[in-house]
Amino acid sequence: MKHSSPITHVILSIVLLGTLWIHAEAPDAQRQARRLRAEAAYQEMKGNLPAAIEAYRKSLEFLPDAGIEEKLRLLEAGPTGTPLTETPDESPKPMISPDPNGFYFAFEQAFSLNLPDGETLKDPHTILTDSSGRFLVLETDKDTAGIYHFDTTGNFIRRWGAPESGIDLFDYPKSMFIDGKDQVTVVNSYGSSLIQVFDIQGNLIRSFGVPGKEDHQINNPFGIAPAPDGGVFLVDGPYSSKVRVSRWDASGNYVSSFGSGGKKEGQFREPRGLAVDSKGYLYVSDRGNSRIQKFSPNGDFVTTWGKYGRGTGMISGEKLAISPMDEVLFIDSGNTRLQLFDSDGKFLSKWGCKGPDNGSFIFLRSACFSKDGMRVFTLDNTNRVQVFVRTSTPPPPTPAALAEIRRSGGLSGVKNFSVLADDSILLCHPSDGRIRIIRTDGTEFDNSAPDVGALSFAKPTAALFDASGHLWVVESAYENCRIRFFSSEMQELLAFGEFGDATHQFKEPVDAHFDPEGNLVVCDVMKSCALRFNPKGEFMGVIGQRDPGATSDFTPASNALLSYPEGIGIDTDGRIAFADKNNHSVQVFSAEGAFLFRIAPDRDTVASLSFPHDVAFDPDGRIFVADNGNDRIQVFAPEGDYILTLGQTGNEPGELSGPVKLAFGSQNILHVLDETGTLILFDLSKVSLQ
Repeated sequence: MKHSSPITHVILSIVLLGTLWIHAEAPDAQRQARRLRAEAAYQEMKGNLPAAIEAYRKSLEFLPDAGIEEKLRLLEAGPTGTPLTETPDESPKPMISPDPNGFYFAFEQAFSLNLPDGETLKDPHTILTDSSGRFLVLETDKDTAGIYHFDTTGNFIRRWGAPESGIDLFDYPKSMFIDGKDQVTVVNSYGSSLIQVFDIQGNLIRSFGVPGKEDHQINNPFGIAPAPDGGVFLVDGPYSSKVRVSRWDASGNYVSSFGSGGKKEGQFREPRGLAVDSKGYLYVSDRGNSRIQKFSPNGDFVTTWGKYGRGTGMISGEKLAISPMDEVLFIDSGNTRLQLFDSDGKFLSKWGCKGPDNGSFIFLRSACFSKDGMRVFTLDNTNRVQVFVRTSTPPPPTPAALAEIRRSGGLSGVKNFSVLADDSILLCHPSDGRIRIIRTDGTEFDNSAPDVGALSFAKPTAALFDASGHLWVVESAYENCRIRFFSSEMQELLAFGEFGDATHQFKEPVDAHFDPEGNLVVCDVMKSCALRFNPKGEFMGVIGQRDPGATSDFTPASNALLSYPEGIGIDTDGRIAFADKNNHSVQVFSAEGAFLFRIAPDRDTVASLSFPHDVAFDPDGRIFVADNGNDRIQVFAPEGDYILTLGQTGNEPGELSGPVKLAFGSQNILHVLDETGTLILFDLSKVSLQ
């Protein structure tokens, strides 16, 4: 055997020493690279792209990485293809230190998605982030369908499937997800290939899926989620001949399916949302059954939660997102909020409400988590992205929560009420013809009780006592559309009124109040006016008239013309205010019936109204409105200027679920009845009304 030369030994020694030195330094190099890349991601999130680019560049000196090099190339190119050299004009907003164990999410910042040439997203369905934290939005409108790509501050980068490309890629796309390789998978409702996979540049990699009603075909797909083997899970439905969840491998071959139509566990009525957690468990949101169901990776039913409603834990929507901690985020679009559950359905947190302010939404469309789960990004119909950061600190109580002093349920079926001088509550139960008085000492009067005798009513919709302690009851049944008057001993003294189209007749009386002169003013929802009667039951005239052109679609309405007013209020000067429901406004008339002004704020503003059901004046003439469609009470000055909002969607302190009737008690206590049969009392001395 030939011996090595001394030179060879020297060379080998140098190589060996160098190798040992590299390996000794490798951990430090890796730590330095990770530190710089974390700093770069932080600067990128704040929108400080030049600082992010510099940090990424330095990190590559310590530890090369092809993925970081691609990220750097894209950041340097910018949305227009030119290098970014200037720091954004706006200083980054201060960051809230996130708590990984926190269940609350606090508003951090908001920005608009900047589309080219005045374009807008007409029907955005899904928002996601890629590995660089940039945003992808799936637009589903047939004229503008495509995937829109934005940088971390909302600047437009590109659109996949633009009409000018001459390639019609999308046919009613419904949902998408993105994997760890930044490949985006989209499901379409129609077309020859229903499932498409793209790279992050928007290039089509592959497509598969044939429409049809056989097991190996796809029928009206909606939700889509990744399968562990690189394939996909897919929701067929709603309105499908095969309501199910199906599985397809990476080559597009049908594997299996589970589920069927129905209400039982493991069945669906309108399945729409689909998500998969880190352990492979599937979550399906079923809008038709108002619930979320959890299944094992093999499709075995595990658990279910949720029901339709506005309260905490109740849901009205269709989309889901899973955090890296396997929390389930439900995009509760019907209630304009987000709700967070653990993987077994335990409620953790909720946030958001209707409105244009930061932290609220105008038609919430979609939401997703950041890659570390510390933030949630939301998209609403105004092309606005909002960022919420995880924290363990609960949000401060709202003014309504601070003002609430009591709530009591069990009033299902009550449609109207009034507060008596001693703060007893007079309730109307139209469906079973009952009038009840719940006294402050805990005793109760009920006309249906055996000791009352033969006192009965036909669909009572309003009841109130006059200054002399006499009871007036409004009946709205077709055959008994009238007013009845009783003594303090509940002896009937007078009845007047009848059903008909004449000026003095009723069609459907729903509310009544006394004016300062002791006359009874009755609101008729079908005639869209109020009728005034003196204490003897003599007809005195009509206030307001029907709006023949009203459509309830937020089009401007004519002054003094009403559309299905559900309630009225009268102040100490005799002014009469109508909750002009289908015109989404309040109209105020003088004591003589002359039109004074209309409160009709612009839609989707902090002061806007949606199907108001009632109106009440406080002792100082301020106007309180039961803003039914927005689950809140709107407060306006005596002249109609907006003051503040009380309440938001829910059933916890300071929250409301469709307020329908208002009344004031003593000590300026506001009583609110909502659609759930709950009576909520607010102490307005705890709220600034200036």
